[in-house]
Amino acid sequence: MNLTNTPAGLELAVSSTPISRAVGVLTCLAFVGSLVGCGLSVPSDPDGTLATVTSGELRVGVSPDSGLVDVSSADPTGPLVDLVDEFTETIDANAEWTVGSEETLVGMLEAGDLDLLVGGFTDQSPWSDRAGITRGYTAIDGADGRSLVFLVPLGENAFLTKLETFLDEEVGP
Repeated sequence: MNLTNTPAGLELAVSSTPISRAVGVLTCLAFVGSLVGCGLSVPSDPDGTLATVTSGELRVGVSPDSGLVDVSSADPTGPLVDLVDEFTETIDANAEWTVGSEETLVGMLEAGDLDLLVGGFTDQSPWSDRAGITRGYTAIDGADGRSLVFLVPLGENAFLTKLETFLDEEVGP
């Protein structure tokens, strides 16, 4: 390492020898290793949604929408309900359904009372500042050309990633 005097002031000249590059790489690896050692994983869920619902209860808010969700019987039915049921199988969970209006359900999602919302939500959703939103899916039965999304709690990125991976496999990106 050398200091050189230039008209603009002092500059630090760093040698780029193989040894200095190796030291830089090892320093970077040590830093990343320390993050992993602290239990940091990416993506993560600050509130632990994925860990909580896996082998447990997935609390699903459902908003009626013709052709997608029917709530006229004791348990909701329809293509979105079927997708949620298939998703719960992949994480060994049971779905617990709550029927309500979009606004009521979003409030419950924010309060931590629900883990997932389904209904006629589209990629133009006004709830994007209050909920995490999946990519839009147009190939869901009953979508009728709409780009449908599922809503999850803000910041729960591991859960969102698991859900999107499932949806990508089932209905395509």
